[in-house]
Amino acid sequence: MLSCSYYDGDDYDFWFVAEDELRPCPFCGNQPTQFIGSGANHGLVRCVTPLCPAGYMDWAPPKKWNTRPIEDALCAQISALEETLMIACQLSPGPE
Repeated sequence: MLSCSYYDGDDYDFWFVAEDELRPCPFCGNQPTQFIGSGANHGLVRCVTPLCPAGYMDWAPPKKWNTRPIEDALCAQISALEETLMIACQLSPGPE
């Protein structure tokens, strides 16, 4: 794995990550593109799907791209609710 450290004012280190480590685009669901080249965008990530709203956003560090606190919280809540539902189904008497 190659790495490149770059400072953009937000104190992020840019690491090249495997494509399967990048989360899909939160708007269109497609796999993002990681820019590999020279200059300030080296190692950054963005969705390049035509007409996707995320395509108009700035390139982001992989760590920032993968950070989705609201999505993660909702997924955790769904998992907890599914577990509660499973327990409730096991405890309820079946039809007689």
